[in-house]
Amino acid sequence: MAVVVTFNRKELLLRCVKNIIAQTYKVKKIVVVDNASTDGSEKYIEQNIQDFQSIIQWVRLKTNQGGAGGFYEGMKEAAKSDNYLWLMDDDGFPESNCLKNLLLKCDKNSFVGPVVLSDKDKYRLSFTIRKPGTRKVYKDYKDLKESSENSMLEGIVIPFNGVLLHSDLIKRFGLPRKEYFIWGDDMEFMWRLKRGHVKISTNLNSFFYHPISAQSEKMFFGLLYFNNTNSDLKLYCMARNTTKNLLDYRGGIFVLLYLMKLIWFFSFTTPDIRKLKLTLLASYHGLTANFAYTKKFIR
Repeated sequence: MAVVVTFNRKELLLRCVKNIIAQTYKVKKIVVVDNASTDGSEKYIEQNIQDFQSIIQWVRLKTNQGGAGGFYEGMKEAAKSDNYLWLMDDDGFPESNCLKNLLLKCDKNSFVGPVVLSDKDKYRLSFTIRKPGTRKVYKDYKDLKESSENSMLEGIVIPFNGVLLHSDLIKRFGLPRKEYFIWGDDMEFMWRLKRGHVKISTNLNSFFYHPISAQSEKMFFGLLYFNNTNSDLKLYCMARNTTKNLLDYRGGIFVLLYLMKLIWFFSFTTPDIRKLKLTLLASYHGLTANFAYTKKFIR
């Protein structure tokens, strides 16, 4: 069963749904979680997908709950059955053998994802990957593949971008934290599974296409990277949720190092007092588990 979260991107959603339907391993049901879209997404998809009613289960939320809330609702619905769940956003889409190859390496104690490549050239990694225990950052699939001993990249995955898991894991470990709204909910869920000794991996023979993400900017003499963004909402949620995740899964020393990273980046790398104040406020909210402030950014 596939779970797709969408918000006002009906053309991209249609591309995603069509590619799910075209899989060599057929998907019986697609749960589309609509985050209160205003662009007529449901009608548009219904008009362009044959047998819409039998293939797609449309879950429309009353308000925009963000990606975190969308996956929370979609996974809650899909987990009612004893089945595998295939998770993705509306702006990505799978290669025709993506699900088939994921299933070859997945069991009830696995969280397996595909390689996430650019939807434009389909060679460059959409999200840069740093192998666990190394400082080497990969941006190109060929380099990543050549550096790997086999088809599985252990200990790392790009969550919620074509990732596959069994509904049993949700029963064991719970649902994503919907209060995160966006950014970090996928990492929190993955770290939760990792703490529970679930096998985390990327199948290098399985491919999922997605727009290139905002590339990390180098900082601290090129030794560190930082995901900067011009969106106050994304920047706030990133700082708050990262702080919360580090506090819960890594400890106070990592939170302190992250705060130092924020201060360095917005003081020296890309000086911006307004963003520095925003991220420090967000980190404070992460430390105090204050998730109510998000609504100030949503119109």
